[in-house]
Amino acid sequence: MSATRLSTAPPTASRRARGRLALALALGSALLLLALVAGRVVWFRHEYGSWNPFDYPGRLTVHGRTYYPSTGGPTTVPPGPIMTAAQVGEIAPGALVKVGSVGPIPFSSIGRHDVYANSSGCAMAALLKLGPDRYGLYGLSGSC
Repeated sequence: MSATRLSTAPPTASRRARGRLALALALGSALLLLALVAGRVVWFRHEYGSWNPFDYPGRLTVHGRTYYPSTGGPTTVPPGPIMTAAQVGEIAPGALVKVGSVGPIPFSSIGRHDVYANSSGCAMAALLKLGPDRYGLYGLSGSC
């Protein structure tokens, strides 16, 4: 019976080079992924006023006007109070007009959402449609 001898010879230069190449590829891939994620977060902050790219927008911009969640300014949690269509009818009488849309936001659970107001001119409130009977309330920052 012969015993198999394990080689105790040091790794060859080509084996070391392959190891370095694999390490360099892994580090490069990790840095690229980190740069993509960081770029996505910074873009979302610039576009929607929130650091969390998986949350609803911290602000809406419609026709050059900025709307923040509810009427509390930039510190209110998006998307403001959640309202049903009946509640929207109480605070915004008249027909709602689609004035814009948000999204879809890439690499996020937030798809395309329409933005409604009670007029196509300068509306004091914008409503982000979250579902069939759900709206998030955003209030105008400033005046018309």
